[in-house]
Amino acid sequence: MKKRYLLLLLISISSLAQFKPADFNNAMELMYGSSQQKALSNLEALEKKYPKEAQVIFLRGFYQYRDGDQNGAMMNISNAIKTNPKFAFAYGARAKLFSAKGMLEKAILDMTVAVTIEPKNTEFYYKRAEYYSKNQQNQEALNDYKKIIQLTPIDFNAYYEAATLTDLMNANGDVFFKEAYLVKGIQKYSVDFLYAKYMMNAKRFDAAKPVIESALADEKNFDGDDLQIAAIIFYKTKEYQKSAEYFRKAIAKKPGDINFRCNLASVYIDLKDWQKVKETAEGALDLDPDYPLSNMYMAIGLKWTGNEPLGLEYEAKAKRLNAEQNKN
Repeated sequence: MKKRYLLLLLISISSLAQFKPADFNNAMELMYGSSQQKALSNLEALEKKYPKEAQVIFLRGFYQYRDGDQNGAMMNISNAIKTNPKFAFAYGARAKLFSAKGMLEKAILDMTVAVTIEPKNTEFYYKRAEYYSKNQQNQEALNDYKKIIQLTPIDFNAYYEAATLTDLMNANGDVFFKEAYLVKGIQKYSVDFLYAKYMMNAKRFDAAKPVIESALADEKNFDGDDLQIAAIIFYKTKEYQKSAEYFRKAIAKKPGDINFRCNLASVYIDLKDWQKVKETAEGALDLDPDYPLSNMYMAIGLKWTGNEPLGLEYEAKAKRLNAEQNKN
């Protein structure tokens, strides 16, 4: 499913008057890129040309953040704010640093300034809601998700976040999905998927099943993690063949995820298809021979396909690995 992917602070910089947005965007792209030397060379050139510009001071702080120097990043980003108090982007970056240090109230204050400067920037509301939630200010977080819905009614993720938070507050979160279904132009399959996921998290598997089936009409838009959610819902409603089918599809989308394979092996146990248990465990062991669960599934598969002695060896290995890893 196409999701919203948030970079550190991918937002508008329309409020920055003396520095070309194209130069700033190019510098940020280099920061996110794979070449640290290119990012540094570009930054140094900008510092020579614009030594007192808030955006350039910010870029030095961002570079320090990328390089692991959080204290230096905090200092330069704060200096960028002092240079240009209307620099909303910098408040958002500093809020992230505050949050990483556990200083959630300061993070919220910075995001509140950012929201005041750019009141229609939904990314700011998402970040502030995140910090409110971490600070156990659930009602304030919910208010921000409602504001996002008001600003961008087709943002299906906001309905999911609002519903999840409402459920956490022991109220009925379904109302947000009912509202979402009425919005013209919203991606229905995305709403279906998120509603099914929401109900799955609430252990309402029977109610989730027809909704996930509706979502799967647009299956091509789903990634491996999404397909695993469908597989889990089918498993919990005892549709084991469909569960196995969607775990296999999840593996095809994300072949390096060992948990998908272990979950599929578990489904095959319910189906009593011991050869498939063994084959699936072999695939998991190819990814990581020291993963306890895949060794245990291999033990089960071997025992039920006539090789109990080797199965006992894998079982002993699984128990040993589990004990060692839990100890560490």
